[in-house]
Amino acid sequence: MIIIIGFAIKFIVCVILLHAAMTSQELHFNPLGKLVASVTNPVYMNMLKMTKKRTDTLAPVFVAALAVAYGIAVSFLGGTGLIRGFFYAFDDVLRFILLFYIIAVLVGSTTNRFGSTTYSTFFYRIALPWVKLTRTFINLPGNAVILPALIVLFALFIAVDTLFHIGFYMTTAGAVHIVPAVKGAAAGGIRVLMDLLGLFTWLIIIRALMSWVSPDPRNPVVQFVIAMTEPVMEPFRKIIPPLGFIDISPIILLIVIYFARTMLGSLIGLL
Repeated sequence: MIIIIGFAIKFIVCVILLHAAMTSQELHFNPLGKLVASVTNPVYMNMLKMTKKRTDTLAPVFVAALAVAYGIAVSFLGGTGLIRGFFYAFDDVLRFILLFYIIAVLVGSTTNRFGSTTYSTFFYRIALPWVKLTRTFINLPGNAVILPALIVLFALFIAVDTLFHIGFYMTTAGAVHIVPAVKGAAAGGIRVLMDLLGLFTWLIIIRALMSWVSPDPRNPVVQFVIAMTEPVMEPFRKIIPPLGFIDISPIILLIVIYFARTMLGSLIGLL
């Protein structure tokens, strides 16, 4: 039951972040925008009577409120107590937000290189503040800033999650444990990377299956899969030529991802 609630909370968080990245016109006319509006309008417009500008400003507050509700549900259903329930919920939501923004940066970076899609434009807007923040420290042109932006995201997550861990230790053990807090935050960040690689695994499999049926390139789902996988698959195609009419680069990439996830799992065990 907790897993189902967690999935629902993360879905709503994703919708809130996408709503803030869309214009009013996109929420009315874009297919993805209509889906987002169907979830947010009953609360934002009908219940709270708020304008879009106001809801966008309060988006972090809504996310925090969802995390609180998630923590109460965890403590009630799991019998862990409020402190542990809140810590589990906030840590889980924070990891999901990191994953969401990593995906936003990666998909947003494909806008200029592979063309705008139904999804890439929204993710580009979501990722833009992180890219601008990174450029204040490292002024790199074009997509060369993407890797540093991801490092900034990851470092910020480690810092915030470390504070969560320190607060948890202070309230439960009455002492400040900095090293375990940093290790716990680092382990959480590594799990996010493992989740991202797991997502890539499924996307690559779907991409390989799509190549057999020649799907409509205008389909939003097809565009999303291509936008997510092409930046990774393109270099592998250059390194690994096809065997006749068979492109084996997806298979090699899946093997590389498998070993990468195994190494990351081993790294967690060392923390």
